Amino acid sequence: MSDSAPVLTVRNLGFGHPGEPPLLRALSFDLRPGVTLLRGDSGSGKTSLLRVLAGEWQGSGELVRHGPGEPCWFDPRDARFDALTAEGMMEVVRERHARLDPSDWRRHLGGFELAPHLHKPMYALSRGSRQKVALAAALSSASSLILLDEPAAGLDSTSIRYLTTVLAGFGVHTGQALAMVCSQELDGLNPAGVIDL
Repeated sequence: MSDSAPVLTVRNLGFGHPGEPPLLRALSFDLRPGVTLLRGDSGSGKTSLLRVLAGEWQGSGELVRHGPGEPCWFDPRDARFDALTAEGMMEVVRERHARLDPSDWRRHLGGFELAPHLHKPMYALSRGSRQKVALAAALSSASSLILLDEPAAGLDSTSIRYLTTVLAGFGVHTGQALAMVCSQELDGLNPAGVIDL
């Protein structure tokens, strides 16, 4: 990892569902600006870790945020978003992340080739297009911590190349950290860090 100041400090983090063995035990790490990959076998707790880092689930141990605002985390498959258009999705994200950059939003819309789908409700979009709308919103959120679960899932090759290009330089000038689970190899991505579960 780089020597820059951490965006999130995690010490002795543990998590388990009630009545089940712990999924996460005594995890300690720093998330620094740039992209950090979360790796592990199926069932190792990668998505659970994202949910705990987002504050959606409660774990034990210490999590200290050093950046402003809330983590940017949401599930693009959530039925609550079904009736929203792409613009509506962006507005929902902006309600939580007031620093969302409209110029970044427009750039990502172009990069993901979403222009033909801007006025369609999310329920009418393919899995890949729905994912691209969510990525455009998250990547333009300006949150100091962005959490992504399988961002390449359902994407076409052009969109995967665009995503890789965005992630390759992510956080260098903005000080943002992005932690993601990504089972698909993204050629050319050189992450700032890797956490193995």
